[in-house]
Amino acid sequence: MLLSVLLAGCGTTTTTGRPVAGPHTVVMESTSAPPPAPSSAEIAAVPRELIGTWESQAQGDALDVIVFVDPARFKRAEVLTQQRDSGLFEYSIASRGTVRVTGNELVLAPDWGTQTLKDPDGPGWERPIELVPVRFRWSVNGNELRLEGSTGEVVYARG
Repeated sequence: MLLSVLLAGCGTTTTTGRPVAGPHTVVMESTSAPPPAPSSAEIAAVPRELIGTWESQAQGDALDVIVFVDPARFKRAEVLTQQRDSGLFEYSIASRGTVRVTGNELVLAPDWGTQTLKDPDGPGWERPIELVPVRFRWSVNGNELRLEGSTGEVVYARG
């Protein structure tokens, strides 16, 4: 499985027209065997209005892209960038897994993920993420998705 989110070049914009600082790429891939298929209850529990690509809005130097795919799966790329005098600082998290929806609760349960740090002022690194489910309260209104979690609410636009 491979998901690549490429946000490139000075003056470049994302699909929603938001400017992006500097070139950065998040590549999600894994050579491990695919996880087991979700149960029919999980498939039935994912509302059709969630299927597709969602891009965070008004997050400053941060960008969060979530892709909900059928059946009951997600891919996610989170990127934080800062232009510094010494170069571009970037911290990114790429993950994939299952999604469960019960009422207004949405749970992203990663079965794979990696985090990467690129720091012009120090050593970079890459390591696996903790595979811990993340819970949100969610709502969709047209092309706007709202996810409220432990760190607050984020608004997403359909990509």
